[in-house]
Amino acid sequence: MNDFTFAPNFLTIYCQDFDFFKTSFSFKPKYQSYLNKYSSLPLFKNFVDNLKTGTTEDEMLLNLNKQNQTWYQELIQDNLIYFNWENQGKILLSIYPVSPTFQWINPSQSRLLSQFAYIHREDNSFVLESPKADCKISNISPTIAARIVASFEERSESNQDTLAEQLFYLLGIGNFLEAIPEESPQKHWEFHDCLFHYHSTINRPHEPFGATYPFAQDYPYPDTTYMANQDNIIFLPQPDNQLLKSEFSQVLENRKSSRNHRYPFINIQQISDLLFLSCKVKTKFTYCPKEIENQRFKEIEVYRKPYPSAGGINELKFYVIINQCEGIAPGIYLYDDLHHGLTYLPQSAKYQPFFLNDASYFWGNPDSKPQILLIIASQLNLLSWKYEKIAYRLSLLNAGCVIQTLYLVASQLNLSCCALGGVNNILFKFLETFHEIKGIPMVQLAIGS
Repeated sequence: MNDFTFAPNFLTIYCQDFDFFKTSFSFKPKYQSYLNKYSSLPLFKNFVDNLKTGTTEDEMLLNLNKQNQTWYQELIQDNLIYFNWENQGKILLSIYPVSPTFQWINPSQSRLLSQFAYIHREDNSFVLESPKADCKISNISPTIAARIVASFEERSESNQDTLAEQLFYLLGIGNFLEAIPEESPQKHWEFHDCLFHYHSTINRPHEPFGATYPFAQDYPYPDTTYMANQDNIIFLPQPDNQLLKSEFSQVLENRKSSRNHRYPFINIQQISDLLFLSCKVKTKFTYCPKEIENQRFKEIEVYRKPYPSAGGINELKFYVIINQCEGIAPGIYLYDDLHHGLTYLPQSAKYQPFFLNDASYFWGNPDSKPQILLIIASQLNLLSWKYEKIAYRLSLLNAGCVIQTLYLVASQLNLSCCALGGVNNILFKFLETFHEIKGIPMVQLAIGS
């Protein structure tokens, strides 16, 4: 079986619509810009023309690869090409890259269908997806879907027919298979948690995400009025005036999302006060769960913090991205909630502008970047060690408690605070390679003066 950088030779490469490509925020013309940029590259225009109707000319691909493969990476990143698997002129399935990190992988050690892969119906065909794959396989016939399900069993390539062998190989290079380890490195992920996290954070930058008003053309905004049955209602007494005038009541009343950061910039004392009152460990202690019989894992270390947390496990980590702060240089820092300090992450610093650019879009003002971006990430394996089926849910609840605590403290300190609904999971994938950023991103908040 022939194998090269782009795809095995039984795949045909096609162009998606070159007039516009979709991102979370805009539509941009691309076709002409690619022709202008790579017009000096031999065979490129001819290659693009062939892509419109499909090409299997492996020699052309290889020649282009030897000269320059930058164009290919950009086409992948901008979601402009896809791949068809054909047999005797019939399309058996299509492979669509969905992430700029997409690449074919070496499947030599893969033998089982991934525990995170799933097949579902889309229109009149089946689609295979996985949170761990950067592509999706569409237009799958029922026959091929049955073969994919059969790949759950360990396969021996020596006794497979050509079609099954190619399918098995295709699933491998698309990252839909996994090895057969004694213990999966992804064991802390429940399937439903992994799937929810994947589809509720940015992993597919070319698909709609966020405030797109998807049903605005179908029906009006749902009625929110609620009229209680006056015969059954119990009217509650008004709160005491002293309570309403208390400082705590005023803090609650003044809490709001603010997207306007002022001058002078936030300073090191203010961010210190915010983190100390919101996220600092107050006390830590150990206890021995009665449910654990294994003596090796008898003792658990837990923490008490200003916000409630499931089991006191303290799985949330706080990354502070400094844009403008008096007394702290721009960069990415990890908050040490035990010793109350910021640890600079030098290898991650170059990604600081990308986080800030994302934040400016998430809060609806592309021309204004927050002074400080606080990202809350979860080390989910800490929670899943104790809690089954609900670890991700608990971490979301914990993050919600932190958000309210940060809002209230920011209100008391007269700081701007705004929680942002979107999180870019792709950026975290890049940072994981440095082993500086740990956990999965849950939420981020823009903080400023």
